[in-house]
Amino acid sequence: MSTASILHFGLKMLNMLEGIHAAGFTYNDLKLDNVLVGFQNKIKPDKVNCFEECSLHLVDFGFAARYIDKKTRVHIDEHEIETFRGNMIFASLNQLKFQMTSRRDDLISLCYLLIYIINNGNLMGIDLSQNLSRNDSFNLVKKAKTKYSASEFCCDNA
Repeated sequence: MSTASILHFGLKMLNMLEGIHAAGFTYNDLKLDNVLVGFQNKIKPDKVNCFEECSLHLVDFGFAARYIDKKTRVHIDEHEIETFRGNMIFASLNQLKFQMTSRRDDLISLCYLLIYIINNGNLMGIDLSQNLSRNDSFNLVKKAKTKYSASEFCCDNA
């Protein structure tokens, strides 16, 4: 994808997350599988921005969680949760540490997703092509996100 296409995709995703956050929820499951592309005729890969005439739709709100208390309209206090909710590849380190998510975690997930797209499906230190157990995969992702800085993820040319 061209840089223009990736930027357009990122801005549309950011706008969708803004709407979810305005409703008092965090999304928690950002991944390409949960993004549907709507188009009137056809995606035009020869255009500088292949998403220019397309709409993007975020689906699967099964892991969405309130970050604003419904009654008091106050931000819910940070606390540990019992089960991981989300996609481990794009999850924030807070999610991987079983912390209650906030808007920040959705934005971090969006950054990981965009870096993944820019790096042609790679995130530094995360190779899940091996036949690892779910726990081993989870620990591999957590270790990579603890070890590498955001700039190191961005500069991966693997």
